[in-house]
Amino acid sequence: MSDLSIKSYKRTDFVEKNKKFKFALTDRDLILKIKEIIKKYNYKDLQPVFVCVGSDLVVGDCLGPLVGTMLKNIKGSPYVYGSLNMPVTAKEVNSVGKYMIKTHKKSFIIAIDAGVGIRRDVGKIVVSGSGLKPGLGVNKKLEDVGDLSIVGVVAEKTPNNTKLFNYTRLNLIYNMATVITEGISAYLTYYKDKCRGISIFSHDIDKNKIKLAF
Repeated sequence: MSDLSIKSYKRTDFVEKNKKFKFALTDRDLILKIKEIIKKYNYKDLQPVFVCVGSDLVVGDCLGPLVGTMLKNIKGSPYVYGSLNMPVTAKEVNSVGKYMIKTHKKSFIIAIDAGVGIRRDVGKIVVSGSGLKPGLGVNKKLEDVGDLSIVGVVAEKTPNNTKLFNYTRLNLIYNMATVITEGISAYLTYYKDKCRGISIFSHDIDKNKIKLAF
């Protein structure tokens, strides 16, 4: 299990692109650690943009949309793609990814999704210094999304992950979404204080416009 000591590095340290940090949901410092990892990887203080992948139709796959909804409820919320009201599903990931590259050229993209893993990792949150590989949990190969990813491991990896997603407890998803949102919110507070005058306010994204753009 990877660990992160909050005081063990400076922001000028070499950033390991593919490093993964795994944290138990019960970790008392998890909110602070999520904040510090985002701060470390977004060392250029680029505008943060969030893409929350998943579907509101399956409990185990609604982590991303739930986080997106919570982020939109933050006062002065950032750009958020994906919510319970307007989810970004696996079918739309490629189009949204292309749209973000075109629209947010000088931004730091953070992708959030639910995932599967080995049994001992179920219930953990994994923060990776690389983009998200959406669809792997349901045996789909899609383009990577983002500069940094946050994944909640909601089920054990099996030949039929789709079925397991249907039996995931909503309480686990909600607790994960709350902690992830609080970690991101702590980072946004830091970012707003450091980058005064730079607007990160968002508006609702019209997915029809995204589809028409490509």
